[in-house]
Amino acid sequence: MIVSIIGTGNVAHVLAHHLHRSGHTIAEITGRNPEHVAALADKFGATASAERTGLQPAVAADLYIIALSDNVLYQLPAFDLGESGLWVHTAGSVGMQVLQNKARHTGVLYPLQSLVKIKMDYTDIPFLVNSAEPGQVNTLVELVNSMGFSCLQANDNERLQYHLAAVFANNFGNYMFTAAADICAQAHLPFGLLHPLIMETATRSGIAYPGEFMTGPAVRGDSATMEKHLGLLEHHEEFAALYAFISKAIGQHEAIHHPK
Repeated sequence: MIVSIIGTGNVAHVLAHHLHRSGHTIAEITGRNPEHVAALADKFGATASAERTGLQPAVAADLYIIALSDNVLYQLPAFDLGESGLWVHTAGSVGMQVLQNKARHTGVLYPLQSLVKIKMDYTDIPFLVNSAEPGQVNTLVELVNSMGFSCLQANDNERLQYHLAAVFANNFGNYMFTAAADICAQAHLPFGLLHPLIMETATRSGIAYPGEFMTGPAVRGDSATMEKHLGLLEHHEEFAALYAFISKAIGQHEAIHHPK
């Protein structure tokens, strides 16, 4: 398949890499920053279309992947390419209708994974796809499968719900890892010692409902230990407030799901 990618961020880099590796042709990279466009296009022998053409691709393709931020998607102009190609965006929280009246054939190709260009080789990227045309859904499913990844058709609401869950699992979870790393750093302790614990927690979430594996002082109602922890955080108001709030939420969860 001949693919044109609009954007030069993390998603654009990772998708371009896996598509190219799977035998698809990256025909063009389009974006606003000439240096970023040229750097990404050079990796795959693609045409570089930078600010002189705005975000309007100049090369005909079978698939146009718009890998841009949510805010930019709402500001896109109409694309004057007639019947040419299938146009998809990669956002989790933006409805499919954002591309209406901008292209003839539209859809969504959303990678439900935290993608960063410093890590190009991913072994598991679940994709949520959709289009108003069943034939185009099949095209997207085949594309994802060709890269060796799993795929599920999901409507806008289902995709938004997954996106919300992903924010809790990934973004909020990563903030917790960051807090743990900061606490260790402030105490001059190696954060690496917590890596096995983090990996074990993540592994358990794939075995059964994560709530079944709740442990810690909040689960036990161990107020003495929680007071000690809060004492250690007396000079870090943000972490102390977070500790108290999450501990209360865990206690409420346990009272509902495991009443004594």
